[in-house]
Amino acid sequence: MICSDMSATLRFRKLLTLGAVAWSQAACPPPEDDEPPTDTGAPLDLVEELRAVDGVTVLQSVREGDSLRILMEVEQPQFWDVPASPTFSQRVFLTWRPTDRAVVMKTNGYMLRTGEPALVDWLDASMVSVEHRYFGGSVPEEGPDGLDWDGLTVRDAADDLHHVFELLQPVLQGPWVSTGGSKSGATALFHHWRHPDDMAAVVPVVAPLMFAADDERFLTVLDEVGTDGCRTRIRDMQAELLRHREALVEAVSVRDDLGVSADRAVEGTITDFEFQFWQYRSTSWVDRQCEDIPAPPYDDDKALEVYDDFMWRWLDQYTEDDILAFRPFFWQAAIELGYPALDQTHLDGLLVYGDDDLTEPFVPLPPPPFDGSTMQAVSDWLWTDAERVAWIYGDWDPWTAARVDVPDDADLVVYDVPEGDHLVGLGSLTVAEQADLAERLSRWTGLQVTPPAHDPTARRAEGPSLQEREGMRPPPR
Repeated sequence: MICSDMSATLRFRKLLTLGAVAWSQAACPPPEDDEPPTDTGAPLDLVEELRAVDGVTVLQSVREGDSLRILMEVEQPQFWDVPASPTFSQRVFLTWRPTDRAVVMKTNGYMLRTGEPALVDWLDASMVSVEHRYFGGSVPEEGPDGLDWDGLTVRDAADDLHHVFELLQPVLQGPWVSTGGSKSGATALFHHWRHPDDMAAVVPVVAPLMFAADDERFLTVLDEVGTDGCRTRIRDMQAELLRHREALVEAVSVRDDLGVSADRAVEGTITDFEFQFWQYRSTSWVDRQCEDIPAPPYDDDKALEVYDDFMWRWLDQYTEDDILAFRPFFWQAAIELGYPALDQTHLDGLLVYGDDDLTEPFVPLPPPPFDGSTMQAVSDWLWTDAERVAWIYGDWDPWTAARVDVPDDADLVVYDVPEGDHLVGLGSLTVAEQADLAERLSRWTGLQVTPPAHDPTARRAEGPSLQEREGMRPPPR
């Protein structure tokens, strides 16, 4: 039943752009942005095998050197637990390597991404990338009353991945290993929880597991990352900019693409900044470091200069197009995935939009109350039956407040990257940690796995690009 108790179920706090946005740096733009290529003489036996699979439609196939890139659609039920459910088409992208040694399933928490995660090179594997239901080009048709959001659940999304595996595994043989970052990494974990025999191994990167609409593990996280001096500089800047709200709103009002008022967008980008700074500290997304933050007080002109330097780019997440594209995430966060509870007492008296403010246009309709039972079931499974999973987290990534808790004696491992942010990955591990992960992957897959040459400066190759923003998203406060 749809519940209209918005104050009880939607006390939204600021999450931060993922990326997530939150995830893979695509080797090419998403297929929806490309002109459909034609078949170019790629191995017809594989293409024809895929075309012969009931429920699979091959849309495009292109040869690139020895590799083959194929865009497909897989027919999925909108509701896995409903007999005779309506169906929809889910987009699946395959990069096939002639080694035919293994398959990396790249689980997307958002739109389809075609870039190859680092694990592909570790395993010399082909890649199957699956778009998340209700995102991008994998959205069910609307009924007379609009889109039925009841089909957007963790279980249904996990069953989608299981169905893709069942359809493609007879064609793409060898061990399958899944991976993803942030929400995409959580998606891989949920699939493994639901169907533990599908994947030989799972490697979630910076994947949070939250248990409440306002997960209180986040309340102190921004007091613990970085240094005292840097945290003070950021908070002083935020407060001073909000004191110049009127001038900033006037400047932002020139934009005609926002999906919220200029006033709300200005407040949102300023309050978002602290979390985002630590989330993406190592990247050019945050191309100003603490020492570049000017000390208050500012006049209006200086406030405009500082806002332009540090926050203007983040207005894109408040555009109408961006809000509509990520509405499915806002819905999931509200009903099942959860989100952080953040302490912003340093901005007391300067904020206009409260926790119980209107959720339109972020959430399409009043959702049912938050239900934490699925996340709790996943956590319980980690302590009883889970195996063959390796997580990677960054110590300074605020999302690490929701890192998994696992027993020491299980066939599981968690790697923590010192001072790492939301872009850590396989390349961020030490030589010893990479060797340990390679040994585990060898044992789990039955293959001989050797990590590439160690690059201590590397960030997560499958991490988000600013254009893709494939990571954890900011529900409205």
